[in-house]
Amino acid sequence: MHPTTRQPQARRHGVVVIVCAVFCMMAASVDAQSQQAIECPRQATLEVIVNPASWSDRCFASVNDRMPLRGHGETDSATRDVDLDAVDERLEIRGVGNAIKQIYVFRPAAGGYLYLGTLDAHPSFTVAPDADGAPTISYLYRAGIEDLSLKRIQYRGGRFVEVSSEKVRHDAQR
Repeated sequence: MHPTTRQPQARRHGVVVIVCAVFCMMAASVDAQSQQAIECPRQATLEVIVNPASWSDRCFASVNDRMPLRGHGETDSATRDVDLDAVDERLEIRGVGNAIKQIYVFRPAAGGYLYLGTLDAHPSFTVAPDADGAPTISYLYRAGIEDLSLKRIQYRGGRFVEVSSEKVRHDAQR
């Protein structure tokens, strides 16, 4: 066989490889976008979530156009009893900065976890009953050196709702 008779076949093969590579990249891009483009509901959906960490990462990505960075304070997991029923909820904590994070709250259930909603708070919150006995999440929010507020949140109607915000005097901290 003459060397020049193989060249057209090699070019065709090269073109086929390039076309396949382009289609594979497009398919991977569509697949990645479909995995990240989930709806991030603020309130409970009560759907069973098998992997809350992965679900929360995709939710973070749908809001921030990127996955959270590991080891940079943008992702954490914890368990806390946020409704004072003696059962720990799973908290998937996502966000940037130090003041407030998006905390995706899940309740253990058969086959996974039920999504209860998004809690926007500092992860060092406390939970205690209010005067009426309703579980209340409290945390300090600092918006500046002398701008400090005590925020209170309750779980009402399938969503975490801020029920009060009180300015804390700077000189009261001393």
